[in-house]
Amino acid sequence: MNKISIKVKHYFNGGFVYLGLLFGIIGVIFLVFEPIFFVILIFLSVIIYSTAYKLDIYKDECIYHDYLWFLGMKRGKKYDFNTIDKLIIDRETNKQRLNSRGSSTVIEFDLYKGFVVFDEDIKVQIGESKRKRKIEKRISKLKKELDIPVMDITDR
Repeated sequence: MNKISIKVKHYFNGGFVYLGLLFGIIGVIFLVFEPIFFVILIFLSVIIYSTAYKLDIYKDECIYHDYLWFLGMKRGKKYDFNTIDKLIIDRETNKQRLNSRGSSTVIEFDLYKGFVVFDEDIKVQIGESKRKRKIEKRISKLKKELDIPVMDITDR
């Protein structure tokens, strides 16, 4: 069985990452005083850091599994495919409004996304980042394993 596993992205983003770190640090402190709080806080920290969206591609069986990984359990569907056609790097411009007391500011930023294309029209995301280089690195690893072309459509 020729399996390729890809960690697409974490389920908890932004402030939750810092919250997980805080739970871990406070949990270690509680180890001395209250072991039950240690167990609870470390458990929450593990959940925050390990829950992720993942993609498994089984080349020999022509199946891909797009799922959420939570404490060792996979929640998602398996899909059949005939061909793996190409890898795509795409750019999306996002806007974020920041409000303060007297004013607001709109920040624009580019978000780069990587996709694998099955059967010429099924796009499945394999990653996203504000840095194009990070997506290119992930795509280049997959290109070697799958031996398929890469299409960069970020300059449109």
